[in-house]
Amino acid sequence: MDTTVPANLFAYIVLLSWPLVAIGFFVFLPPRWACAVTLVGGDMFLPPVLGIHFSGLPLVDKDLVVSISAILGCLIIKPRAILGGDKVGRSYFALIPIMIVGLYLTVQTNPDSITAGRRVMPGLNLHDFLSMATHAVLYWWPAFFLGRKLFTKAEDLEVLCTVLAVGGLVYSLFIFVEIKMSPQFNRWVYGYFAASFDETMRGGGYRPTVFMRHGLTLALFMLMSLLAATGLARARIRLFGISSRWIAAYLALVFVACHSAGALVNAVVLVPSLIWMRARSQARLATVMAALVLLYPLLRFYDLIPVDSLVSFFTATLGADRAGSLAFRLKNEGDLLRRAIERPWFGWGGWGRQFLYNPWGGLQSIVDGEWIAMLGYSGVVGFLSIFGLLILPIFRFARKKLPRMVSRRDTILGSTVLLISAAYVFDLLPNSGVAPYLMMTIGALAGVEVEGRPRYESPAGLDYEPVG
Repeated sequence: MDTTVPANLFAYIVLLSWPLVAIGFFVFLPPRWACAVTLVGGDMFLPPVLGIHFSGLPLVDKDLVVSISAILGCLIIKPRAILGGDKVGRSYFALIPIMIVGLYLTVQTNPDSITAGRRVMPGLNLHDFLSMATHAVLYWWPAFFLGRKLFTKAEDLEVLCTVLAVGGLVYSLFIFVEIKMSPQFNRWVYGYFAASFDETMRGGGYRPTVFMRHGLTLALFMLMSLLAATGLARARIRLFGISSRWIAAYLALVFVACHSAGALVNAVVLVPSLIWMRARSQARLATVMAALVLLYPLLRFYDLIPVDSLVSFFTATLGADRAGSLAFRLKNEGDLLRRAIERPWFGWGGWGRQFLYNPWGGLQSIVDGEWIAMLGYSGVVGFLSIFGLLILPIFRFARKKLPRMVSRRDTILGSTVLLISAAYVFDLLPNSGVAPYLMMTIGALAGVEVEGRPRYESPAGLDYEPVG
């Protein structure tokens, strides 16, 4: 057994005991509540970047543990909730064999070893295929499956928004401590820093991380909490007897204190959209964001992204440091894209074969965006199988389900979860990483079935269903 970071014993106990905690949630809570709390709570409190290598198994880390824990808890305590022959969203699972066949062809097209200086990366074999396929299935699909099976009605989406909003409230207490004292909770509790301490300094202050792998991951979580609270506020749903407007305003202040420019740009667009736009316009916004993610590799390949203009805009609005970070990301992205298109359809596979190295074998590439990591690893086929899972539910929900929702409350909750899902997918352009709790929200979009009459629009622009 090998491990990835020098954590203390308590970190391993917490990580490996999470299935027992999940079983407890399913004993005392309804299945959808237990699932949401297991995935969101695990992301909030399990040790980050800690992974355990067991021979012949995928890396056992936070992302894998929370998904498998939720599956096990539901199967052991409430098996009827996920076992059944319903056809809702089943078509999405056709992407699994496409992904597996694509990975098999990745192995078949990469039998050659690669030498870079002193570094030798072996050719791929059947063992690599089994490892790659198991990793892909276990990391991307369980949380999506749970969302699809457990969240089947429009009113179920309130559970997702509530758990996210409450999670943000709880995390705010830790965030304020770290803003004052620097990111220390992970060291205090688990014995190590999850990220380089230099990366926690932003804008003359500290960028909190709490129990997440990076400040950017924390900022994304707080953005989702803010969007969820904003949706609850517009739907006039109270939390703990308090108007959600006050909770959303408080979470907005906490979110700004996280010092993440990219997440702040998303918030400037999404929060006002959620407050003032009609459902139809929100659906269009989510569709555009998802479509941009799908088209982005082509736009970069044909050099249609105005890189220089983007860097100049960030320099003028957010300062030279943030602009320099963006320019560095885009340069790495371009270099990795040129490497990826050498084997475009099925990619280079594992062992770091898709990266660039100096003549001495030193790594020159830094992968930020999930899209370029996926494209280099498993090619166009792998990219479409995973991002198809992420994007198709957004398209289908925006086009076919949201317009059929009857009540104002359901429509607002549906729009909220739709924009949360679109924000996650869009964030995979500059950043990387599986977020099981957000895969669950995308799965919920696939699972929710809506039956209702076509809605009408009032002169004031409010969607409503006529009575009688």
